[in-house]
Amino acid sequence: MSIVTLAIAVIMVVGIVAPVLLASAASSSDVNKLEQELADIEKKKKELQTNIKNANSQKKTEMQKKNQLDDEISLMQDEIDVLDRMIAQLDSDIAQKEGEEVQKQAEIDEQYERYKLRIRESYESGSTSYLEVLLSSDDFASFLTNLDIMEMIVQYDEDLIEELRHSKDEITEMKNSIEENKAKQETAKSSLVSKQKELEKKVAESDKLIEELANDAERFEEAYNEALKAEQKLDAELEKLLQELANSDYVGGDLIWPVPGKYGISCKYGPRTHPITKKPSNHTGIDIPAPKNHKIVAANAGTVVKVATNSAYGKYVLVDHGGGLATFYAHMNQQTVKEGQKVKAGEQIGKVGTTGLSTGNHCHFEVRVNGKTVDPVTYYKNTKWYYT
Repeated sequence: MSIVTLAIAVIMVVGIVAPVLLASAASSSDVNKLEQELADIEKKKKELQTNIKNANSQKKTEMQKKNQLDDEISLMQDEIDVLDRMIAQLDSDIAQKEGEEVQKQAEIDEQYERYKLRIRESYESGSTSYLEVLLSSDDFASFLTNLDIMEMIVQYDEDLIEELRHSKDEITEMKNSIEENKAKQETAKSSLVSKQKELEKKVAESDKLIEELANDAERFEEAYNEALKAEQKLDAELEKLLQELANSDYVGGDLIWPVPGKYGISCKYGPRTHPITKKPSNHTGIDIPAPKNHKIVAANAGTVVKVATNSAYGKYVLVDHGGGLATFYAHMNQQTVKEGQKVKAGEQIGKVGTTGLSTGNHCHFEVRVNGKTVDPVTYYKNTKWYYT
């Protein structure tokens, strides 16, 4: 076979070269971020344990004990949420990398077929020496042309072998990455089971404390009075804050129910006899019972102006809707928004819980006008709520 004929055969082989796949590194970056979140939570847990250890030498009130348990439970729940997200991310990563591995193997098979075709062409044409190139050339110019073609063929052979080696290294790296992610996933699943058991233990401890308080009127009244002072202080702070924001325009529209699918009200707004102390008290909102971690949503669009924890209300969120109207959500197990964040009507802002002075999972919901509470149900004439 002539040099030109061989070159044409090589060009035909080159023409079927497939592009090399580039594996995305974004997924591993996502897992790294989640690992950093876990490390940050672990740091907070250690700081909390140090504070608890330092406080153990002092006499703690019942509310201080409850707040301490709420903080521990909250951090454990954060860990569980991150682990759930990490397991889901690793599932996605593994599936993606296994798909890339299949594609890469198909690419290697195609590269190998091209290499075999090239070897066969080389065998059929026989080896060509520089002397043969010289003798087959009509003149010096054609000799240089033939020499360039010959060098191109040699370079192509070398590139093809290098491409195969590179692809083999890539697929080995993919397999190692898949195995590494599977190992991480097993560790995360094991840790998740452990954290869930730890959380259940702390929740039981918190429930027991509240139960003991409920069965001991004197202890409960002491805790209640402490929480009442914290509640009154916060009410004054919220009233002042909301009055400062009252000049903005109302966002418009009707309020939507804050706990989707749960329309029972276990405690109405206004004067009442406290269920445990049996003393007259004033309820500043309505209580909507729901399972732990059931979602709580913004009753309307607005700006989150307060995300904090209080010994009476536990974890709470305050949303300003403009025009002097605001909504308040308390006893959350977890807040899912930050101060200054803009939210849409129906957007999740937290999860139902029993933090603060609370005897069961529910959302304490308030509507405030120019800082002062009003009966929330007056805003829900078209909603089929009911008293339980």
